[in-house]
This record gives sequence, C-alpha cells and structure tokens, in this order.
Amino acid sequence: MRPEPPNILVAGGGPAGVLCALLFARRGLQTTLVERSSSLAKWDASRSYSINLNARGCSSLEKAGLLSAVQARSAVRNAVVLHRAGGGEPATIPRSPPHLAISRTDLTECLLGAADAEPLISFISGREVQSVVRDPSRSGILHASLDNGMTLSCTHLIGADGKRSRVRAAAAAAAAA
Repeated sequence: MRPEPPNILVAGGGPAGVLCALLFARRGLQTTLVERSSSLAKWDASRSYSINLNARGCSSLEKAGLLSAVQARSAVRNAVVLHRAGGGEPATIPRSPPHLAISRTDLTECLLGAADAEPLISFISGREVQSVVRDPSRSGILHASLDNGMTLSCTHLIGADGKRSRVRAAAAAAAAA
C-alpha cells in the first residue's frame, strides 16, 4: 500500500504558523492554515508586540527568501538594556550577531504577502480546531474538526496556536489513544 502524500495542516496564523506553512509549501507540500481570528494580519494595536529575531529566526526567514523584506521593516538591536526596578546602573547585554526588532503585525504582513502568492497554501480564517482524532482505517491520517463542523484530514499537524496550544494538547491525546 502506498503511503498518503504529505498534507500539512497548520493551526495558528501568527508569524510561526505562517512561516511554517510557507516553508512547507515551498518544498512542494499542500498546506492548509487555519486561524481563529477573522483577520490574519491584524493584532490588537493596544498591546505592544515587538518580536526580537535572533540568528536562528533570521536564518528561517532567509530560507523562506524573506530576510531582506523583514530587515527593511525592522530595527537592528545591538544590545538589550535592562533597568533595575530599584534604580542604579542599567545592565547592558550585547547582541552578537545583532538581533532584529519588528512588530508582530509587520512581520505577519511580510509573511502573508509571500504566503498569499503560494498556490499550495490555502487559508481558513475565523475558524478554530476543536478536536483531533486518528483515522482508524488509514494509518498516518489525522482528522481535525473545526468549530463550524468542518473536518480537515492531514498527514501532519502543526500546533502554532499559541503557548497554551489546544491543538498540541488534542494531537497528544489522539497519539495516546
């Protein structure tokens, strides 16, 4: 029996999720990205989201062909300065190589611009993965149920839905079953 061709489901349309989808698609893999927010690029402007990209993050963006686009919208951070709550001299931590600082919205917009041009990526926004189960009759296949009753089948599931990921928890439960 031939194995299923890879079919990737990424839950979470923030920078990590969009970058994952983009890298998979650029390797020829069909990828579906599901984001619970109705707008993939916009974030709560009242909250300050500055992302500090280290060498590893910059390397991933370079592999995606997006490093120069991100650099154009970033500030270079050669050091981090920590101010003590009780006063006194601040501590300076040098960054070598320098890091890039970019807003979450700017980074996501850069990534989405590239992802929109990828024919192997499909987007579903305004929906959330509710549960994940293994297919009992097809080895290596997972079924992810969305909050609207839709079910998506995949061979690989990426939980990029935040630090308290419901998707990673559901996938772990499905793997244990």
